[in-house]
Amino acid sequence: MIGRRTSGDQEYIYEPVKVTTVLQVTREEKLTETQVQSIFDLLSAPSSKKKWGQPKPLSLDEISLRKGRDFVTVISDLDTGDLLVTAHSNK
Repeated sequence: MIGRRTSGDQEYIYEPVKVTTVLQVTREEKLTETQVQSIFDLLSAPSSKKKWGQPKPLSLDEISLRKGRDFVTVISDLDTGDLLVTAHSNK
C-alpha cells in the first residue's frame, strides 16, 4: 500500500506520528494501523535520510571594480582556491 502514496502523502502521515501516536493518526486519516506504521518506519529509517557530508570552507568577499561603484560579490573555495561564483551587486 505504501508504494501507491506520493512522498508528499507519506510526509503528511509521518509528521503527526512524531508528536502523537500511530493509533491517533490512523483514526484521523482513516488508514489502517499497518499502513501508518509502515510509512513511519520507512521515513524514520536511517537509510532514508540524506547524508550531507562535511561542509566546504568558502570565502565570500565583495570588491569594487571602480572606486565606490560597480560592486561584485565573489565566492571561492578556500581548499582549492577555485572561483565558484561572481555576481554583480549594487550598494
